[in-house]
Amino acid sequence: MQVGNNVVENQKKEENEEESKGVVTMKRRLIASLDLFQFMPVPKTEMVSSKRSLYGSLLMIGCFLAYFLYTFVAFVTNNSPTVNQYQEILEISNITLPDIAFGYFYGDPFTKTINDPSIFYFQMVQVTKFQDVSKKDVKTQIPLKPCNPDWIPASNFTLLCPNESANMSGALYQTPEFTYPRIQVSYCTSGHGQACVSQQEIDQITAGGRILLYVRDNSPNFDLTTGKSVESVPYSTYQYFLMPGLYPRTEIFFQLEKYTIKPDYLRRWSDDVRLFLSTEKINSWITNVTVYSNDNAYQIGFRSELTQQISVLTYQTSFGMISIVGAFWGVLFSTFAAYFLIYNKNVFYRENKQWEDFGKQIGVRKAADVFNLTEERPHSKVNDSIVFEMTEIHQENNGHSKNEQDGI
Repeated sequence: MQVGNNVVENQKKEENEEESKGVVTMKRRLIASLDLFQFMPVPKTEMVSSKRSLYGSLLMIGCFLAYFLYTFVAFVTNNSPTVNQYQEILEISNITLPDIAFGYFYGDPFTKTINDPSIFYFQMVQVTKFQDVSKKDVKTQIPLKPCNPDWIPASNFTLLCPNESANMSGALYQTPEFTYPRIQVSYCTSGHGQACVSQQEIDQITAGGRILLYVRDNSPNFDLTTGKSVESVPYSTYQYFLMPGLYPRTEIFFQLEKYTIKPDYLRRWSDDVRLFLSTEKINSWITNVTVYSNDNAYQIGFRSELTQQISVLTYQTSFGMISIVGAFWGVLFSTFAAYFLIYNKNVFYRENKQWEDFGKQIGVRKAADVFNLTEERPHSKVNDSIVFEMTEIHQENNGHSKNEQDGI
């Protein structure tokens, strides 16, 4: 009985040791799971290559480099933007009138400019009107000076230019204040020591000439569809005819245009914001001169729109180009790998038959044998040692049992 008790105690002791070993193993595994640089040993061998796969690799690399160069050249030379345009309320309160120059050209062809107060004269004023009609208009004289601007290369005549900058803001009776500059052309009136030519001479001069107004162009100098710079005329020209007995008037409306050019992260790394002032529309009308004053010959006004045109030009970015090239590489590699990897595998197993049964040699069960209960399970040396130890324990237990029976 004492021997039997010893056997039971030994079994319990071994079970406790196994449990403690299991706990220690679990702790070690848990601690080891925190190691980010664990290494799983694998059998060493050489890479399998063939001439066919080498030629295929060179062909694939050549195709990839050709596509990359084509994509890069197209990105640099033909990166057309997508344009998003919309309008919003003008944020700037005052807009400066672009550079202008004007004069009366006479002759066919034009042989001279006329600026003779005995015939007619030019004035330029900036007018401020109020939404409150009880307030009187405020007029500020803008002095004029003879000029020959360099931005009008074709002009060989002396013109008139404002000596001060003029501003435009608001809209007539839509905002509290409406400011606009205007050019006033008036016929000569006798008096105050001013001698005037005859009406016949005025009719002759007005019939043989015209007013030319030059407005310096501030429009975009690039094509919105391609994003490329284009050459344009540096100014716009407007022609106006004097008609004695009638009072023609013209209003030129300018609109502010804001262009935001998005970066492509190769040549531009931030938004490029550009402001332009373009001609939006022109209104003209004629009235009988007697309604106002007999000396009124012509009036040209300049106004700004209450809205501004917003244009956002978005180009393909270098990151997008890299993504496209990367996607092409993935498709190209998968296509070539589908053939050449299988080809190299078949060549290797055909020349190394022993690798076909490599799993059986090291005691690894096939996936098809997992559910086959009738086939004997292959075992490794570790399993053999466990079975051997269990056999010894079973024999010792049988021996103890036999001795106990003999003793009884």
